[in-house]
Amino acid sequence: MARPRRWPRLAALLWLAAGLAGGVAAHAASAGTGPRFPAKPVHLVVAYPPGGTLDVVARLFAGRLSALWGEPVVVENRTGGNGAVGVDVVARSTPDGYTQLFNASFLVVLEQLQPTNFDIGRDLVGVCQTTGFVNVLGVNPALGVRSLPDLVALARERPGALNYGSGGNGSLLHVYMELFKGSAGIDITHVPYKGSAFAIQALAAGEVDMVFDTSLAMLPLTRAGKVVP
Repeated sequence: MARPRRWPRLAALLWLAAGLAGGVAAHAASAGTGPRFPAKPVHLVVAYPPGGTLDVVARLFAGRLSALWGEPVVVENRTGGNGAVGVDVVARSTPDGYTQLFNASFLVVLEQLQPTNFDIGRDLVGVCQTTGFVNVLGVNPALGVRSLPDLVALARERPGALNYGSGGNGSLLHVYMELFKGSAGIDITHVPYKGSAFAIQALAAGEVDMVFDTSLAMLPLTRAGKVVP
């Protein structure tokens, strides 16, 4: 049975920006005598700290929506619980479309990794895709490796000696690295940070040996010679 057409709690899962803009415009036009949306500022919740890929894209996205709607779209970073705090803020908000969530598709795995106060299928409704990224394994140049086979060989020579940073326990970057470790049969120590932006900063500063993150986050560091992709 089709769900009723309404302004629910919204979850914009890193999909096409034009899709949300077009869909909202079409809905507003079809509303006829209904109230104009938005009639006041919209809050776009990012469940991770400022400076990460999600935060950067959300702010670009918010600027385009503000221009389209003629109302401010305010980005709010509500961090904690590996993203669960921000999701919970949106799940508990009034279901009128004025509090929206900008998150990655990894959100659907969150409930499988830790207890949450929300049900993604019940409390959130996906709107549209805005962006897709390639994920890159970036390595500190001081390791002296230039390829994935070289990295695997070094890790096998020095089990447990190498480390990697992530956006926190149970984060997408943590899961990616653990899958890589399992498939390669290597032992690399996990160093969790409070968000991917902090893990990237640690990689650039030489505090950790490697990090999995998006091409958007890695590109400036590879161009500066601070990371080997």
